Amino acid sequence: MTMIGRTCASVYDAFAVQCSHDDVVEVMIRGRLSTYVPSQLDAEQVMRKFRSSTTRQLQVGEDSLNYFKKTHGDKTAETILELRTMEKLIGTYYENTDDGTGMVFSVHSVDSCIHHELIHNKTNTGRLASANPNCQNIPKEDKSPLREMFVSRYGEKGMCIEADYSQLEVVALAVLADDFQMLEDLRSNVDFHCKRWP
Repeated sequence: MTMIGRTCASVYDAFAVQCSHDDVVEVMIRGRLSTYVPSQLDAEQVMRKFRSSTTRQLQVGEDSLNYFKKTHGDKTAETILELRTMEKLIGTYYENTDDGTGMVFSVHSVDSCIHHELIHNKTNTGRLASANPNCQNIPKEDKSPLREMFVSRYGEKGMCIEADYSQLEVVALAVLADDFQMLEDLRSNVDFHCKRWP
């Protein structure tokens, strides 16, 4: 992760800050549950809750790692969870090398902007789909490092706007059909997904 952060880093890189340090978290006593759970009764409950049915070993899934992080303040579990989150962000959004559609590959060479494609005939429901990259699938959390990549082309004086097209497909249908009643309902803020017809 450190190498990726240093190789791909720019001033607007969401991962540069998180990946540019060399902190190493050392596991204190490997394989010793008693380090975290002092009593035998508590240890049995933890084993029952997080033991794999096939291998009979403690699982290292998100649930068990969150348990050790929150309950015992375990830095190793916290680091593993952070690493997995960053790997998912890099693999899914940032550098999807399988088909070359990650954000890194989508930056336009002339204006340094990301131009995604809106596809109107891909879904069975008639909804718009986004591709190259899929900008409809960016995590909504304000603290997501991926959202920090989006900056205004106008620098400090500019701003980024996130637009949510309310009932976009219904609006397009009403305009294309030139349906007077639908257009009136839309102007009156009628929610077509909730409207009951007489």
